Amino acid sequence: MNGLNFRIALLLAVLLVSAQLLATAVVLVLVLDARSAATVLGTLGAPLVMFGLLTTGVLTGIGVRRVARITVEPLARLVAAGAAQLDDDELLKTRQSDANELSRLSSTLHSMMLRIELDRRRLRETVSSLEHANAELKAAQSEMIEAEKLAAVGRLAAGLAHEVGNPLGIIQGYLELLDDEQSADRRLEFSTHARQELARIDTLLAKLRDVASHKPAAPQPVFVDEVLRELLAVPLLVKPAHINLLTDIGENLLVNGDPEALRQLFLNCLLNARDAVATGGAGVFGEISVRAGYEGADAGEPVVVVEIGDNGDGVDEAAAPHLFEPFFTTKPPGAGTGLGLYVCRLLVAAHGGAITLTNQPGGGAIARITLPAVERR
Repeated sequence: MNGLNFRIALLLAVLLVSAQLLATAVVLVLVLDARSAATVLGTLGAPLVMFGLLTTGVLTGIGVRRVARITVEPLARLVAAGAAQLDDDELLKTRQSDANELSRLSSTLHSMMLRIELDRRRLRETVSSLEHANAELKAAQSEMIEAEKLAAVGRLAAGLAHEVGNPLGIIQGYLELLDDEQSADRRLEFSTHARQELARIDTLLAKLRDVASHKPAAPQPVFVDEVLRELLAVPLLVKPAHINLLTDIGENLLVNGDPEALRQLFLNCLLNARDAVATGGAGVFGEISVRAGYEGADAGEPVVVVEIGDNGDGVDEAAAPHLFEPFFTTKPPGAGTGLGLYVCRLLVAAHGGAITLTNQPGGGAIARITLPAVERR
């Protein structure tokens, strides 16, 4: 029997005994005459009074205990919980100023409200500080973007000066030679070389004009696999006799974009692979691999991936960070303008994609192009 059941049983027993005594007294009054009843009641009076006081005390104690459990103890627990949220100084002030639970509860709640208001002010100050820091960060980011643009323009201008300056120097040399007494054949040779250098400058400037004036056409559905197959159908372009061509191209690889821009993108990569392949002695063949397909469909962000690899010398680690910069080339002088990969990067970015050029584990390099795919229904 638990404490509550015991107290209930005790209360019922006391009430039962009291009822019996009261009933006995009533019976005595009704049955006996007044003098006899007075005599009996006088004899039982003291025990009845003592029993009544005892009963009242027991009932009062039980009631006080119940009231304490209902009101005082929850208030004490609430005061303790509130005190746990205060620091030592606030808690000491609360205990020194108030003696009972209700007063301490009031003081604790007041201190908690002050703490909440203080935390709210600190939060507002923190938010304001973060907003200020965010504004400064955006300003710094804008300055960095402008600085990067100026740096890019500077690199472009320096590269242009170098690429144009070299053939101009050669032309100047040939012109100086033409001033001397030369045979007709030599004069023709010098003038031919000078015209070749002028053509090189013209080609370079034409590519720069294409880069500067290129405006992507309105996006339209383009099947990447069809563009690749059209390019690979030109044997003299990408498949000389000494090159093996390996293909693994999926079907219906659909993206939104500019067909001509995508054709130029893949053509540049194929030409780079063709120029890089090994062309060793008898029985040694170069190899170009072209793979295209879907990836990322399970993750909900499908992309079309095109990989164009070769078995050439691969990418030099020192050159890797500069591969997509304008006028940077690893080809011999006069063999390239250094704009091919730069243009590729611009075209891929215009289509919301990405391009990387890395070494393959088995040797050679591989260009990996990812383009957002059109969801197939």
